[in-house]
Amino acid sequence: MRTFVRPQGRRHIKAGSDDLGGTMSTRSQSSIARRTAISLIGTLILVASLLGWSAPRAFATGPGCTAFAGAYALGASYNDGSISIQACGPKPGTGSGPNVYPYPGARPVGGYQCMELSERYLYYKYGVTMPISTNGAQVVDHYASSYPSLFRVYGNGAAGHAPVQGDVLSFSNTGGFSDYGHTAVVQSSSVNGSGNGSITVIEENSGWTANGAHVLTVANWIVRGEGFAYTKWLHGPGSATPSSPTGVVPASGVIPSGMYHFISYVGSNGTLYLAHWTGTRWQNDSFNYPVRAGTSPSAYLGPNGTHFISYVGSNGTLYLAHWTGTRWQNDSFNYPVRAGTSPSAYL
Repeated sequence: MRTFVRPQGRRHIKAGSDDLGGTMSTRSQSSIARRTAISLIGTLILVASLLGWSAPRAFATGPGCTAFAGAYALGASYNDGSISIQACGPKPGTGSGPNVYPYPGARPVGGYQCMELSERYLYYKYGVTMPISTNGAQVVDHYASSYPSLFRVYGNGAAGHAPVQGDVLSFSNTGGFSDYGHTAVVQSSSVNGSGNGSITVIEENSGWTANGAHVLTVANWIVRGEGFAYTKWLHGPGSATPSSPTGVVPASGVIPSGMYHFISYVGSNGTLYLAHWTGTRWQNDSFNYPVRAGTSPSAYLGPNGTHFISYVGSNGTLYLAHWTGTRWQNDSFNYPVRAGTSPSAYL
């Protein structure tokens, strides 16, 4: 039979007792817990310092509206099923208020200005930032120029184009959008094929409504920006999965832009069309450019996100339709194309 000898000089210490064999007091246990917690916090702070992290500054996110004491939610919010961005107040007007950071690391704005909401939305929706000072009137242009492959700009009066959910609008009373202006995010859109209807926008710091939601009229593809003479909007990639458009027969296939699908084709009336996914629906654009029978268009995407469609006109010569940033331009080369052949374009 084996004999097990217990080692000398070592004792089994029961939980809840000190190393002398006595029972620890509640105060002693609390003291140890506090020291352990303080030590752990100190370690985390040291690690954060070594990694270059910094303490978060006050900024408004989602439903918070808590950038400073006295801030509150106006009541309306943008919601597309993936993010929810609340409109916040109070309204600072043309003056200023406590610093508000639309997103971590953002330039501060004086209170809940209109551009605060748009910049907060663009950051949490697309992860984009804006390092330069931007008024409401410049939101569209500044983000479009900083992220040309991500966003596309539409102006009032572009046939076939109306703001859709998720688009960001800039309003101005100068043609160059150089004033303070205003900006808002489109929550919903109801515009028919003739360009008539309305859009609902979410915004901050305006006299339109008290709760941050307002309905704007769209007539003949023109958004009526109440109190502003000029309107343009920023159109970004959608998160919805596109489905096949009804009644569209593709002639040149689908262009994978990384954001949407574009399909150029010849309609039954013999003219050029472009069907594309806006992020919430299929939109079918008619150019009224006649295409020679028996030929097909060829489309491609430029490095800056510009779309090009080459095709043979009804006169048998080569044409190139392309988006300029504000409108479609149709260039004629007067190059005769052999009957029965189609152009092949690429970059």
